[in-house]
Amino acid sequence: MGDLRDAVELIKDKFYWMPLARGRTVSSSATTVYFCTDDKFQYEPFNQDFGPLTLGMTWRYCKLVEHQLSSTAHRQTRLVHFCSSDPRDRANTAVLAAAYLVVVLGRSAEEAWAPFAHVQPPFQPYRDASGGRCTYRMTIYDCLQGLAYAMKLGWFDYSNFNIAEYEQYGSVEGGDANWIVPGKFLAFAGPFPSNRDDDNFPVFTPEDYVPIFRTLGIHLVVRLNHVQYDRNRFVDHGVRHMDLIFPDGSCPPKNVIDNFLS
Repeated sequence: MGDLRDAVELIKDKFYWMPLARGRTVSSSATTVYFCTDDKFQYEPFNQDFGPLTLGMTWRYCKLVEHQLSSTAHRQTRLVHFCSSDPRDRANTAVLAAAYLVVVLGRSAEEAWAPFAHVQPPFQPYRDASGGRCTYRMTIYDCLQGLAYAMKLGWFDYSNFNIAEYEQYGSVEGGDANWIVPGKFLAFAGPFPSNRDDDNFPVFTPEDYVPIFRTLGIHLVVRLNHVQYDRNRFVDHGVRHMDLIFPDGSCPPKNVIDNFLS
């Protein structure tokens, strides 16, 4: 039997999460199978942010663990998800493991968080994507609550989640867009007037987004930050457009929030 003295038991005698101390190594045996996702699922930061991982990665992780636990070869073994001792890896992998409990096993956010609640050292909280001082912290428990509530509202359906569409539109090459409320509210990267940004990276113009919006049923664009393109490049293609401008990275004032929600 493997040494699991530092492991968090998630499913009794079956599924564990464990940070690996620097210099320590593990190897699978007939009774214990170890796996690591530190390199497989990686967050792409904007600034000082480090996670949590995307919904697509969460879905893929759940499928991975589900397959491992149901595999005939592993039915009599314990499955251990281990990670490095880096605070970022600890947080991101703990979210994934706890998310499996919520998504696949139907546990509440409270139940999924309970095994991790007294882990030492405490998990590093998440922060916003700015480079300045963060005035709030988002915890693993916050993430689990959001995930559970999204499932309750039907915004995330594990069984019918379209991973191909999610990853296609979520990529920079596919539009850098994600549903916030499926079928209702799509967030996407602000278009540029030409297909290259100031650093010569490829970007989307309004005309590039038009066929995507037609496919997804998007009829209104709300521009929130920089005025970088002519709004008529959407309007001329039948997509309505409005501006609710406020400084990028800041909290919008109340009148902007009220107008946006209305």
